[in-house]
Amino acid sequence: MVKKRCSYCGKKFQTYKSTIKKGGGKYCSRSCYLKSLKTKKPHNFQNNNHVCLWCGRKFHVPLNRERDGRGKYCSKKCLKLAKDSTITRICKGCGKKFSFPKWQDKTCCSLSCNAKWKKIKNKEKNYVQKQCLQCGKKIDVLKTRHAVERGKFCSRECYSKWMSINQVGENSPGWKGGITPFYRSLRTLAIYRKWRTSVLERDQRQCVRCGKKNCLLQVDHIIPLITLLFKNNIRTIAQAKMCPKLWDINNGQSLCRKCHHKKTKQQLEQVIRSSVAYRNKRLLTKLSLVS
Repeated sequence: MVKKRCSYCGKKFQTYKSTIKKGGGKYCSRSCYLKSLKTKKPHNFQNNNHVCLWCGRKFHVPLNRERDGRGKYCSKKCLKLAKDSTITRICKGCGKKFSFPKWQDKTCCSLSCNAKWKKIKNKEKNYVQKQCLQCGKKIDVLKTRHAVERGKFCSRECYSKWMSINQVGENSPGWKGGITPFYRSLRTLAIYRKWRTSVLERDQRQCVRCGKKNCLLQVDHIIPLITLLFKNNIRTIAQAKMCPKLWDINNGQSLCRKCHHKKTKQQLEQVIRSSVAYRNKRLLTKLSLVS
C-alpha cells in the first residue's frame, strides 16, 4: 500500500501500486472523482459550440455523442419539454389541420396522406395513366408496375369481376377438362355468393325455424336446386347465370344444421311416398286392363 494525496480535496489516502500503474489512484473517493469531472473538462469534450434546441443555452457535448447525432438538448428536462410540445400544420395530402411533437418533422397527418402527396408530387416522373380493363376508369399506375404488366384494374372488385367472366372454364389456367361437378361449380360462382349473403342479411343471420343465432348457418333453397335445374333445362354455367329463378331471394331461407337436416329428411320422405303411390297407381291400371 502507498500513501497519496487526493487531487481534488487534498486529503491523504492509501492505494495499491497496481492501481497507480494502471493510471488510477488519483482520488480518495468516487464523489471526489465526480466533482472533479464537473470542474475539469475531459479530453473528449468540445468547446461551447452546441446550443440547446429548446432553451437556447450553450453546453458541452462529447465527441462520441456528436458522432451519433445526439447532444441536441442540454438536459433531460429540455428533452422532455421538447417532446411534449406540439406544432400544428396543414396536411399536404388531405388539407386538414393536424398537430405533432416538435421533435418530429411531419408534412402529412398519416401514411396514406403522405402516399397521396408523393403521388401528386412525383406524378410526371413515376406514374403512367392507364384504363381499367373492367370499368374503363382512368387510373395512375407506377412505371415499375407497368413494366411488369401489372396495375390493370382500379380496385379489387373490378379484378374479381373480370376474373369471374374471363378466367372461367376452358379459359382458366387451372382447367383440367371439366373434372369439377356441375353443382360444385355453381356454388363457387360470384352470383351464388351474392345470393347467399343477401338471404342471410334478410333473415338477420338467424335460423328461420328455431331462431338460433351465432351458429353455423346454411342457406337452403325452398324449391330444391335440382328441381329448378330440371324445370328450366339448365345444363351449363352460362345458362345458370342467365336464369333469374335460380337467384331469387324469396326462394332462399337461413337454417341451422339441425333444421336443414330435418327439412331434407322430410323432402326425401315425400319423394319416396310419391314414388310409391305412383308405382301403386301403375300396378292398379295394369290389373284393371288385364281383368
